[in-house]
Amino acid sequence: MRTPEFWFKNKSLYKYFLFPLTFFWKTGFYLKKKISKHEIFPIPIICIGNIIMGGGGKTPLAMAIAKDFNKIGKKVHIIYKAFNTKLNDKALEVKKNTSPNIVGDEPILASSVTRTWISNKRKDSIECAMKNKADLILLDDGFQDFSIKKDFSLLTINNLQGFGNGFLFPSGPLREEIKKGIERADCIFFYGNKKTFNKLVPNYKKPVFFVKTKANKKKLSELYNKKYLAFAGIAHPNNFFDILKSNKVNVIKKYYFSDHKKYNARELEGIIKEAESRNLHIITTEKDYVKIPKKYRKKVNFFPIEIEYDSKQFIKLLEKENICSI
Repeated sequence: MRTPEFWFKNKSLYKYFLFPLTFFWKTGFYLKKKISKHEIFPIPIICIGNIIMGGGGKTPLAMAIAKDFNKIGKKVHIIYKAFNTKLNDKALEVKKNTSPNIVGDEPILASSVTRTWISNKRKDSIECAMKNKADLILLDDGFQDFSIKKDFSLLTINNLQGFGNGFLFPSGPLREEIKKGIERADCIFFYGNKKTFNKLVPNYKKPVFFVKTKANKKKLSELYNKKYLAFAGIAHPNNFFDILKSNKVNVIKKYYFSDHKKYNARELEGIIKEAESRNLHIITTEKDYVKIPKKYRKKVNFFPIEIEYDSKQFIKLLEKENICSI
């Protein structure tokens, strides 16, 4: 699904027409929260979530945190819930050669840095991770899943989208009310600077970690002095196109696709044919690249984005909260 543009336009009238459906969403959410029973596991569980639909930077952060803990000898496993597909297995370990058509793009990416599981119910993956001697569980998404007791929950917020128009789904992008969601979080990871954060989330008293995105310098140097056709199937494609622009990658043509887009041969061949006819190179996100069949990958470049945050302070915070010991 393409992210509706009116979700991020305060003056749009569309949101008001959807108020009746928003009422049902809000009622259903709080009933689910009230009747859900927490299942407790004898392993630290950290949830990485957000309060808007998609595009909060959860997966890159989960991968970065997993890398940092693996470096200090902690066996971190990342957990995903299956969406838009029904798995035959109770829980499936995602490998680099697992088909993205079965598990999606994000689990494939995560599996490149640490052991990764996906299941119809998150608890099944947690049990498999425990059997495989995990020290720490990262839930990529799941902030609104009240069936699992989390030991620590962090929210990701992107300064580019913020909270959109401030309305609940489907009138806006919010999964839950801003204030209540923020109150449930143990800390916030903010993609942006302190000044922007203070405007967006004033008077926040819990820890805040500021996340910076940067391009891989070696890969970036290979992209200069060329012209590109760029395409992206993510929640907010303009975020990707803006990063290309800020890094002086010369994009001549852009294609927008829906989030988690599954590309077919006709679409990819059409993109390649147009690029070749205009003497353009092709570039996409790493998330999109892993979904492209191998026979087309030689024709496509991906733009790897790295993130930076104060990992030492985050680890100290988890030690202080008795989530884990180093």
